[in-house]
Amino acid sequence: MLLKEYFKLAKVFSYCEKIEGRKKLQKIIYILKEMGYPFYEEFDFHFYGPYSEQLTLEIEALKDLEIIKEEREDDSGWVKYIYRITENGKEWAKFCEDERLNNEYKIIKILNDKSARELELIATIIYFKELSKNLIIEKINTLKADKNYSIDEIENAIKFVKETCGISIKE
Repeated sequence: MLLKEYFKLAKVFSYCEKIEGRKKLQKIIYILKEMGYPFYEEFDFHFYGPYSEQLTLEIEALKDLEIIKEEREDDSGWVKYIYRITENGKEWAKFCEDERLNNEYKIIKILNDKSARELELIATIIYFKELSKNLIIEKINTLKADKNYSIDEIENAIKFVKETCGISIKE
């Protein structure tokens, strides 16, 4: 079973030239899972939004198996991690049996083109999707006050969740 999970993750990496940042990677997988893609990792709400310890361990295993490589880059005094698939990883990706992942690569590219900040907002909205739109906005303004998301950013993210991700939000 675990190998199948590695194949699916390798497939995601194979669609992206690179994924910049651990936070971004976590949010991409969370959003895909919530859209119905076959990821089994459990996510809890943390400081930067939905986070999976299991996914972190799987990424470490993918590095150990040389399916992906992790590069460290200095980013204004912070360390940014950049993930790229290896040639070995491209071979692993071929074993992904999930038809949806094999055929719908566009959404993965769309998500990867978003900034970590945008993905954090989108993932947070999805995490609280059972609440009304007004309560979601209130949660964001409380839990993400340090991010200073504008109402336009929040409205655009809600629109993205509904239209691009196909996830409904209560009005």
